[in-house]
Amino acid sequence: MTRTVVSIMQQLGHGRMARVLLAALVAAAAVSCQEETPFVVGPTVTIDTTYVDPDLPEAQPRQVLLEDFTGVQCVNCPDAHELAEALSTAHPGLVVPVSEHNYFQGGFPNSDEDFRNDEAFAIDALIGPTTLWPIGTVNRKRFPGEPAVLLTLPKWTGYVEADLLEPPKVNVTLETDLDADARTLQVIAEAHFLETIPQATRLSVMVLESGIVDPQQTVTGKVDDYEHNHVLRIMPTPPTGAVITSSTEQGRVIRRGYSVELADHWNLNELEVVVFVHIGETDDKSVLQVAHAKP
Repeated sequence: MTRTVVSIMQQLGHGRMARVLLAALVAAAAVSCQEETPFVVGPTVTIDTTYVDPDLPEAQPRQVLLEDFTGVQCVNCPDAHELAEALSTAHPGLVVPVSEHNYFQGGFPNSDEDFRNDEAFAIDALIGPTTLWPIGTVNRKRFPGEPAVLLTLPKWTGYVEADLLEPPKVNVTLETDLDADARTLQVIAEAHFLETIPQATRLSVMVLESGIVDPQQTVTGKVDDYEHNHVLRIMPTPPTGAVITSSTEQGRVIRRGYSVELADHWNLNELEVVVFVHIGETDDKSVLQVAHAKP
């Protein structure tokens, strides 16, 4: 389903339009400035250390981040959900799907909530903008011959399988500690660079939720008990990624910790944490490696 930017703005109204424009300005500022200090997000950063380890570990299996821009009133978006799940199933533990709700229409009158959030809009401003749905990215790469980073569904499978063959340039691991009583999640992300990366780099952390039953439009009509999976809930890092300000020579280790407050209505048994290191250049946002786990 396609919409021009003008028609999208008309649908969103002034409040949403201001929100989208603000996200775009934030993203533009992030890529146009050279930051000299770590990007710290309030009190949520608990660890920020770096050192050089001359003993390089063995390279991890390559993992692929598959971001799906979606929405509950997008009639064709369930096709993308099914394809993302199929690719994840076909490559267990190697394909990491994320559903980022940025469709210009939010929930239905009987929806329990609106899955759209500031993070999804800011990511769209960073690597989009989205003008049709469903659409997505494979490791945020602009593949040779493609006009943009955003890819339609028929291109997902080939590019996912191609990128799985690329050896990672950095190992990414994560640790989690969930306190169900306090509804807080501690995440420690670690990046170990296997080779020198000359470009600016960033670290992103996402918290997702699956198993959410809420309405979804489909080609056969609205399904009230549709199961939404891998929904982006919150990012303790900036949506554009936390800037890695130290050098990223071979052997460099970056270790960051975050404390995340979890909303009361999120199912703690269905949460997933995704961590990835990516390039932070104006013309290159590609993901170098991904890690994910259930807390």
